[in-house]
Amino acid sequence: MSKRTYTFLICAAIVLAFGCHQALAEAAEPAEPASTAAAEISLSIREQDAHPALMTVNSAGCFQPFSPATTEDICAGLYPMLGGLNQASARGEGLGRTLWGGNFRAAALLYNAGILAQGQTVRPGDTLKRGALAELLERLASRLSGGEAERAALLAEEVRSGATSQDGVLEPEAAVTRAELAVVLERLAAREPEEAALLLGEYVPVDVERDSDAWLYIADAVTEGAPETPTSGTYRAYGALYAVDEDGQLLRDVDYGVWSFDADGRYTTGEETLDAYIAKALEDCEADELSAEDALEELYLYVKYNYEYLVTPEDTEPEAPGATGWENTRALRFFQNGGGTCYGFAAAFGLLARAMGEEAYIVSAQVNEYYAPHGFVVIPEDGVNWIYDVEMEATRMERHSDLELFHIENFSVYSYWYTPDW
Repeated sequence: MSKRTYTFLICAAIVLAFGCHQALAEAAEPAEPASTAAAEISLSIREQDAHPALMTVNSAGCFQPFSPATTEDICAGLYPMLGGLNQASARGEGLGRTLWGGNFRAAALLYNAGILAQGQTVRPGDTLKRGALAELLERLASRLSGGEAERAALLAEEVRSGATSQDGVLEPEAAVTRAELAVVLERLAAREPEEAALLLGEYVPVDVERDSDAWLYIADAVTEGAPETPTSGTYRAYGALYAVDEDGQLLRDVDYGVWSFDADGRYTTGEETLDAYIAKALEDCEADELSAEDALEELYLYVKYNYEYLVTPEDTEPEAPGATGWENTRALRFFQNGGGTCYGFAAAFGLLARAMGEEAYIVSAQVNEYYAPHGFVVIPEDGVNWIYDVEMEATRMERHSDLELFHIENFSVYSYWYTPDW
């Protein structure tokens, strides 16, 4: 026998032995029960108390809202939502287990339950078209009952008409965006996103703009586990200050303590130009990267070192003790002119402190034994009215004094004559 023939026989024996091993192994596996006919399978929408994530973000935390949604996206979203899928077979012949990875079972169950289109190759990366999504929802509606079936059928109509479109493209063969799919999945699951919880808990993906119609649905769709409802109070999130009432809802178009909030729920002075100066100062100080205490001190020093004592013709008259309503005017002139009097220093620092969530009172009163007119800031904390006198510290600095007037008690350095009305 030649060496080549001998090698061939050895290889053949190995192949035969491997084949026998595989056959025996498959025979040893318990037989999977025959799948229920798709037409007989009855599905339901699961309760969403556990709040499973219906969509995902990538490793960079991006959702890619305007990228096309895929077949894998719809399978991954429907699987945790639907009850009754286990009546179908999970064998998934023809799907390609290795292509689907961790979503193979979801795809197999949906395919064999008749939700995914039958009689065609289904690949995870296939772009989901609007017409195909509408048909899928119609098939799903036929497996659901009652209000759930009506909801799925209504969504199918809206998808087909383009009513759910987030990019203005309405054609049936147009790709469904991931933003549109998030809206559809959330509405199908009858989830009601909690705006304050999602916003203030910073669940919004980094590439999703909060002025889009879909941002709330997207944030809720990618969140695993129910977001925690915030307690009443003020919160910094995404570079803005918000407030929440006792019911966990954002405050809008309302005054709340020393703050005012606009129609979007963001803190505002009521003047766009002044808001821009405040936002710029917070950004320059990187205030949102600091603890509340460190941010307050950084803003105090920002006002102290970047602005000068300056008397303009408009600033020659002092404010009456206890007067209010001058704060925005003085602060705006202060930022525009690069400085101002004690009232400008107080107003500027006080508004910056408020923007960080501090209950800052901008006070017009008197100081020392001469009862000189003076402006400063008071922030109550633990029953103590702490005084912040940035102008007095800044002007004493010019006289080579190391006086510190940040977070001091009254009469500890100077005598501040005022009557708190808060």
